Amino acid sequence: MAAQSDRLDLDIRRYSEVFKKRTVGHLTPLEIEHCLGGHTRYLSVSQAREAGIVNGNAASLKIPEGAVWRNVC
Repeated sequence: MAAQSDRLDLDIRRYSEVFKKRTVGHLTPLEIEHCLGGHTRYLSVSQAREAGIVNGNAASLKIPEGAVWRNVC
């Protein structure tokens, strides 16, 4: 169990690093470690854009305004 816990901790650290690098400089950065610790947060489309989850490269996506992102934070 301890080894599996260590691997999960390492995965969380690596995921956090990638997430932070790809969302740096956005209006509303997310506390991704908190989110990955089991604290679910729902984001609207505009909140996801401000956090850098949906970026300029995804401008052509047709995301309904009522859509939410779950478990991202």
